[in-house]
Amino acid sequence: MVLVSTKDRRRIYEFLLSEGVFCCKKDTTGKHEILEIRNIECFLVMRALNSRKLVTEIFNWQWHYYFLKPEGIKYLRELLGLPDSIIPNTHKLDLNKNE
Repeated sequence: MVLVSTKDRRRIYEFLLSEGVFCCKKDTTGKHEILEIRNIECFLVMRALNSRKLVTEIFNWQWHYYFLKPEGIKYLRELLGLPDSIIPNTHKLDLNKNE
């Protein structure tokens, strides 16, 4: 059984909320390339969010891709104590498109 520390879980939640997407390789011995957290820990945290229907999971070519749902955004904001003005990068409109 693998226990994920509160510090690492919070870092994963903050990264997911800032980006709106999360990917991790199906490799139990390696580390996440950006967060430097073991892949198995990242997978377990994201699996818990997936079981609560807060993210959507797609598995392709040995990679897990997770996409944050609106319910997940609300849950992470409340959990991390952040204001409603925090929006994931995937949900922001590109203001330069119209130019």
